[in-house]
Amino acid sequence: MAKTSFYSGSGLQNTTVNTLEAYVQESKDWATKLVDPVADGLYSARYYATDTNVVNVGGNITSVVNVANALTPISTLAQTANITAINTVSTDIANVNQVATNLGTGQPVTLVSAALSNVATVSGSIANVDLVGGSISNVNALGGSIANVNLLVPEIADINTVAASATNVDLVGGSITNVNSVSGSLTNINALAAQIGSGGDVGIVATNIADVSTVASGITNVSTVSTNIANVNALAAQIGTGGDVGIVATNIADVSTVASDISSVTNISTNLSAVTALNSNMAVVTNVNSNMSSVTSVSGIAANVTTLAGLSTEVAALGAISADITSVAGISTSDLSTVASNATNVANVGGQIAAVSTVAANINSLTSFNDTYFVGANAPTSSNVNSGDLWFDTSTSIMRVYGSSGWQAAGSSVNGVSQSVSYLVGTNKTTSAGVYTGSLTTFPAVYDPAYAFVWLNGVLLDPSDYTGTSGTQIVLSTSATTSDIITVMSFGTFQLADHYNKTQTDNLINGVQALALAGL
Repeated sequence: MAKTSFYSGSGLQNTTVNTLEAYVQESKDWATKLVDPVADGLYSARYYATDTNVVNVGGNITSVVNVANALTPISTLAQTANITAINTVSTDIANVNQVATNLGTGQPVTLVSAALSNVATVSGSIANVDLVGGSISNVNALGGSIANVNLLVPEIADINTVAASATNVDLVGGSITNVNSVSGSLTNINALAAQIGSGGDVGIVATNIADVSTVASGITNVSTVSTNIANVNALAAQIGTGGDVGIVATNIADVSTVASDISSVTNISTNLSAVTALNSNMAVVTNVNSNMSSVTSVSGIAANVTTLAGLSTEVAALGAISADITSVAGISTSDLSTVASNATNVANVGGQIAAVSTVAANINSLTSFNDTYFVGANAPTSSNVNSGDLWFDTSTSIMRVYGSSGWQAAGSSVNGVSQSVSYLVGTNKTTSAGVYTGSLTTFPAVYDPAYAFVWLNGVLLDPSDYTGTSGTQIVLSTSATTSDIITVMSFGTFQLADHYNKTQTDNLINGVQALALAGL
């Protein structure tokens, strides 16, 4: 009589068999029986090896191993604080993706990030920038001459004086065209300032934007891992060095044919503890199988999961500023591109924030000045034109003032010769007044209406002998004769008091240039 021992989940079990054939049959049962338990409710090695869940796990063993190798970072992600942050990022993934599309060389967010310290500087004075923004239409009107306006900061006291006294403004006309260019930069500055919150949230996003991109590219997988993290951890804890589950799946054919090779039974018996361990953890294997797609997904982004786990602090920070990320994502690409294309100007503003504060403190004066002084080839006709307003006519280079009779050449109490030009009738000539083409009736001249004398061959003509109302030319009522000499003398009016001398004018221009260098 032969007697042998078999190992079961409850310990050694002695089974007495009478013949070698019975021993062989018993061994075959432990190796291959599929339908019923072999003994004490325990199944054969083949039963466990061919279980659907085991086979499914074996087919995805690479993914399982990848997950096991990334167990530490996955455990880090599983921490409550990190899961909360990941969930927050997941909720805002559309916004994070929106930010991500604007990243990279030459992209708006990247360019803004490069000038982040300047953006922070602007943010620190956002109250002043907002003050400027409230009068942006007036500031925009100055955009055409931004370089010159930038020079005005050192002379802001003079600008306030100009705003209070239109008389002193008269002499500013030669440079005031440039002031109009300021609007070219302030619109973008206001758009950026409106998106900057307390604490520099844009800076936080920009500093961690690589991590945001990583989270965004695999946010579905991260969410799946988060939902099933307990199962993933349980599976990882059951996988040891050598991958026993994978070994069973890989050698399933051998297990199926164990009956024909009794030596395999001995091998199974030797490794029966591993099979028993697998049976004890069958619920875990089944759970893994049920979530195999998630395990495979995590395996596919194992490197990203590891990277993300190493950035748990940053992920938590992202979760804390989800509202700000949403705000950033809400900014249109065109606005971000506008800010990015003006990154140099933003940097200049950051470096000249004191100047911005000065402008903000004097915004009322700037607004008043903008409503008082106009530059262009056409006479202003808007409803805000009032008596005393000034207009520099670029088509004639004449300063005009608005009064009861409309626009007229600006002047005061002291008259003097402004210009004197002579023409040999029929002979082309270019003078400071313009180009004479040889006409017998029309002669270029710059003058204030009613302040011009015309001579024909030395004889002073009566005002009825010519038309002198345009301020740009004299038209004879009767044609002159070739070789006659026409002389036009014009008189300008000016005020000697309350004027800028050369030194003051140079300082004013230098101030405008300084503002230009600041990008304002």
